[in-house]
Amino acid sequence: AHQLIIEINLEVDEKKRLDENKRKVVEIDRMIVGGKKTENLLAPHRMFVREGDLQSGNEKFHVFLFNDIFVVCRPHHGGKRASISPADGSLPPAQLYDQVVA
Repeated sequence: AHQLIIEINLEVDEKKRLDENKRKVVEIDRMIVGGKKTENLLAPHRMFVREGDLQSGNEKFHVFLFNDIFVVCRPHHGGKRASISPADGSLPPAQLYDQVVA
């Protein structure tokens, strides 16, 4: 009985983690406005991995890493809420890697 409770608890925790991740994907999708929104972020298989800020020279970017794509965005200052616009070409990680190495 004790082992069964542990297994159920682990299953509930995993489902909660997956649900929170899907909510994060939806939140990011709503933040990205305008520009070339090349990918539908709300794909059923898509999982959020990490986000952060990058700077290249004078340009600042905000990036999102998902399990299958890497989204590069620029700050967007229009409107009342903070939002970001996709930079030119959000790429799958393999394509990004090829461009960096080549």
